[in-house]
Amino acid sequence: MSRIPDGCYAGIDNTGEIRVIISYSNGMAHGKYCDYSKSGQLMTEGAYRFGHQEGEWRFYHRDGTLFDIIFFRNGIEIQSLGHLLAGKFVDQLSEEMIDAILHEKPDDKNEKND
Repeated sequence: MSRIPDGCYAGIDNTGEIRVIISYSNGMAHGKYCDYSKSGQLMTEGAYRFGHQEGEWRFYHRDGTLFDIIFFRNGIEIQSLGHLLAGKFVDQLSEEMIDAILHEKPDDKNEKND
């Protein structure tokens, strides 16, 4: 029996949960790829072609919302739509924007008006 991976494989963690699904052809990643958080939430989905990332890859937050879409050709990033923020893709976030997002409280807007 050959030890060269061929076909679809599921990586299982020590609790029995599927953490990754990947397809192989003659020992190389080739086909669909998905990985999951400990809670079972899809975190990454994309595809490999002869061992290299290929086409559209989607990345998700732990709550399941889309975070980023990156396009690859022969394993090289050729385009990123940027990070999804408030329903729109932005190329980069300034340090001020990141700080505001991380430290914003739901009541901040109301406090400024008081």
